[in-house]
Amino acid sequence: MDIVPSGIQQVYNIRPRTMEFTTIVKILLHYEILDQNIVAYAEQYLNGLLSFARRVSNAADEACKVMKTVRRELIGSGYYAKYSFRDIVGDSDEILHAKRLARKVAKTNLSVLIEGENGTGKELFASAIHNASERSRGPFVAINFSALPDQLAESELFGYEEGAFTGAKKGGKVGLFQQATGGTLFLDEIGDISLKMQAKLLRVLQEKEIMKIGGDKIIPIDVRIIAATNKDLTKMIEEKTFRKDLYYRLREGLIYLPPLNRRKKDIPRLLDYWKEKGDLGKKAITAPVMEAFQKYTWPGNVRELLNTLKFAMAVSESDMVTLQDLPLDNIRSISEKVPEKLPSVDKMSLWILKAVRDINDRGEIAGRSSILCEMQERKVKTAGT
Repeated sequence: MDIVPSGIQQVYNIRPRTMEFTTIVKILLHYEILDQNIVAYAEQYLNGLLSFARRVSNAADEACKVMKTVRRELIGSGYYAKYSFRDIVGDSDEILHAKRLARKVAKTNLSVLIEGENGTGKELFASAIHNASERSRGPFVAINFSALPDQLAESELFGYEEGAFTGAKKGGKVGLFQQATGGTLFLDEIGDISLKMQAKLLRVLQEKEIMKIGGDKIIPIDVRIIAATNKDLTKMIEEKTFRKDLYYRLREGLIYLPPLNRRKKDIPRLLDYWKEKGDLGKKAITAPVMEAFQKYTWPGNVRELLNTLKFAMAVSESDMVTLQDLPLDNIRSISEKVPEKLPSVDKMSLWILKAVRDINDRGEIAGRSSILCEMQERKVKTAGT
């Protein structure tokens, strides 16, 4: 601006501007210097474009990192699948068959229905299937429908727009279907959802699109569905409490998980696995305890076994877990004759230990007099003690 000739009444400062490549070529051509300058200028121009592209790429990478962080915060602990097929322990025919099916299904994009009692490892299998699939780099999002009311389940799955209902968050909410895009959505306890929610879920599975509560935009989704239940869905279909069309849409891949009482030979393997993993202490399990485990029916399945062992390890005052350390009276009652097989312990000592246990169970103090009274009530011969 300082070299504008005097006398100019009005000056417009357009500031520096980059000329287009075609404009430079026209100027070079006009002055007949195109041939000797075009190569150098073209190289400079391309370098500028590449530098700009790199800046755009770096910005895109940063944006991607931010989005991943935001998604991780949105989804929380359910964002990733923690388990693989290595974490499914057992050599029984039933569990090996289930693992073979799950590995095959994992390589496809089929919807999967996992059936089995509580505590059999349905979420573990769902996690392993996700990690063995082509979607393993995507999110793994889980929702449990047990005791979840319709309105809450719908808002969790589909999300909602701001002001969609009383109490809706400012800015709305991203639903689990969107959060799981490119990955897997695990629908646990699918047998607990209402017929109304079943109809909405079926439509999503068929159309591959959702609409937020209070919204008017169709949102396409790319999500694999894995569902699980401890209920007999075929019986529910007969009772008209579960949709037949949804059942067959979900069970494109069907996997049944056996209860622990049908795979008891896996119990020692499970114990060793948990010890190696650090879920249990290092205390030894006595033979009577192992025998009791083989006799017990385990209504809570693998989860009950693990919790029983954690309790026994915690309360045991020696380097071995004995029957007296087990938390459940039904496990003890099954094995009343087992203690007699304990080595280096005479029968009288065992009766004394049983008396101490029963006195402690009543919340009383086990002393010599109370132990003697307890044994006399059992009509035990105590001569010489």
